[in-house]
Amino acid sequence: MDSEHKKIGKEIIKVSNIIKRKGEKIIISNNTNEIDKVTFANSFIIRYLICNDDKNIYQKDIENEFCLARSTISKVLSLMEEKGIIKREGVSNDARLKKITPTQKAYEIHNIIIKSMNKLEDKLTEIITDEEQRQLFTILEKISSNLND
Repeated sequence: MDSEHKKIGKEIIKVSNIIKRKGEKIIISNNTNEIDKVTFANSFIIRYLICNDDKNIYQKDIENEFCLARSTISKVLSLMEEKGIIKREGVSNDARLKKITPTQKAYEIHNIIIKSMNKLEDKLTEIITDEEQRQLFTILEKISSNLND
């Protein structure tokens, strides 16, 4: 297909949707009794929380990390809390803030999530060179920076 007929935004959305579908399939295929309907989006949040368990993480941090709206993250976190994956705890210095921490359940399924994410990442990178990956990251960072200005 001629590149002048393709639109970058549309292609990024298409690839994003494919990644989401493939990620969900991988998580389902690795599903054990330990994972109770953890979504692909949940897996990224769990990984973020566990990789940053030495820091206080708040909803705003997750919004910024994943570039998602407050209402979206609020709904996702509420569902994760209902599933027993996270806890939201008040902090003494500001009654408005709720620290978000992973539960024991999150830690138990973390290895399965890492395995699933690594499998997906391997699939994403198996046909591109290290140089192409660097170029892709450079381009995506430029696009993201330009859109955030």
